[in-house]
Amino acid sequence: MSIYSVKSITVATTALGTNTATSWCPMNIEANPFCVSLGFKLTSGLDTGAVFRVQHTFDDVFDSNVTPVAFTHVDMSAMTANMDGNYAFPVRGIRLLMTSGGSASSSLTITQTGL
Repeated sequence: MSIYSVKSITVATTALGTNTATSWCPMNIEANPFCVSLGFKLTSGLDTGAVFRVQHTFDDVFDSNVTPVAFTHVDMSAMTANMDGNYAFPVRGIRLLMTSGGSASSSLTITQTGL
């Protein structure tokens, strides 16, 4: 029987503007297997037309000499309501980006398991 380590973090956003992103949340790319669950929740701003997307990077988010290149999650790219998703392949960082709309409050819960 395997024993898994579980880590969970919630990134909250409040009153973001268009094309504003949260900080990168680093992932443990050594986890085996690499499993990350994502839960997006829009808590206010439902009528503002706010649109969010989850992004990931393969670059080292701890290296200040590197500007991480962001890639958009294939399913979580135009969120206007609660949504869940996952990553089954290693990524170094995950963040939340507000792509359009006025102000809104939202959260992205990221849970990673593995050895």
